[in-house]
Amino acid sequence: DELTALSAGVFDSLTQLTELYLHYNQLTTLPYGVFDRQVHLQELGLYNNKLTALPDGVFHKLPNLRFTHVWLNTNSWD
Repeated sequence: DELTALSAGVFDSLTQLTELYLHYNQLTTLPYGVFDRQVHLQELGLYNNKLTALPDGVFHKLPNLRFTHVWLNTNSWD
C-alpha cells in the first residue's frame, strides 16, 4: 500500500522469481528494464496503482510471462 516508486534494478537479484504482486500501491511509473532479469516470471500483478503508461518493451525479456496472468486493471491509464 505504500510503494510510490521502484528503483531500477530493485529485483535484479531475484532471478528465480515466478510471481510478483505489486497491486494496491501508489506506483505511477515503472523504470525501464525493471523486470529484465526475471526471466522465470509467470505472473505479475500491478492492478490498483496509479500507472498511466508502461515503458516500451517493459515485458520483452520475460519469455515465461503469460499475458493471461498480467493484471493491470484499475490504473489511471492515459
